[in-house]
Amino acid sequence: AQEATSRYVPKKLFEYFVYPAPKEAVLNKLSNVYFSSGYSIKAVMMEILNSDEFYSNKAFYGNVKNPVEYMI
Repeated sequence: AQEATSRYVPKKLFEYFVYPAPKEAVLNKLSNVYFSSGYSIKAVMMEILNSDEFYSNKAFYGNVKNPVEYMI
């Protein structure tokens, strides 16, 4: 229930699924969603997957995963 958690969790999810080092505005939006939804990871993931950043060119080339990560 700490404010630091409402920034940490969405940032880690965004960096894993989209690209590293998100902009402050994006992080604030995700933090608000996480806090207002009662700390719901599902709500944050829905916001990430429906965001324009997820479909941007930066995201397309942002996280290149190795073959082991694809298999897992």
